[in-house]
Amino acid sequence: MFWIQFACRTHIWRDAFVGRRATHRYENLHLTQHFGWGIAERATFSSFRGLFDVPASALSGRILRRIGVKRSLMLGQATQVVEQLAAGLATKGIHFYLLRPFRITADVGELAMQYTTTSIGAELKIPQGELQAALSSISKLVGIVTPLLWGQLYAYGVAAGIPSLFYYASAAGGVLQLLMLRVLLSMK
Repeated sequence: MFWIQFACRTHIWRDAFVGRRATHRYENLHLTQHFGWGIAERATFSSFRGLFDVPASALSGRILRRIGVKRSLMLGQATQVVEQLAAGLATKGIHFYLLRPFRITADVGELAMQYTTTSIGAELKIPQGELQAALSSISKLVGIVTPLLWGQLYAYGVAAGIPSLFYYASAAGGVLQLLMLRVLLSMK
């Protein structure tokens, strides 16, 4: 039972503190306040961002099959760390366009995490529906609590003159996630 608990914690940590899922709520605010983007620039960027979702989804399964689950987990997580650090270091809005291709390999890690959690649950004979319901319930709770934490962090960073602080915090969370994944994968 330890492994499923650890896998679930790792899965939830990723949802709450790491990468795009953690920072997307504040990215538009950051682009508006820090780079002066208006609604037209944000809408254009949002459309551009969506262009990478389809190929990322299509390529994720292929990459996962080709390099395996463990490497996919590590590649996806490392990509998210690099993506968040680069977003924090961005000095122009155009840099955010250049970061979008990172989504392709970052999505591979998300798919591999779902696969890992599900396979550990299957090994422990936890019904798939029960596992997914538990993950969904916890994710909903995380979705309520974390915007409050990230909002405070964003406000603190702006007040301290470090508007990109939330990206750096997400990258740090990603490094911790990498360590958690190493434990999960080495002991499984």
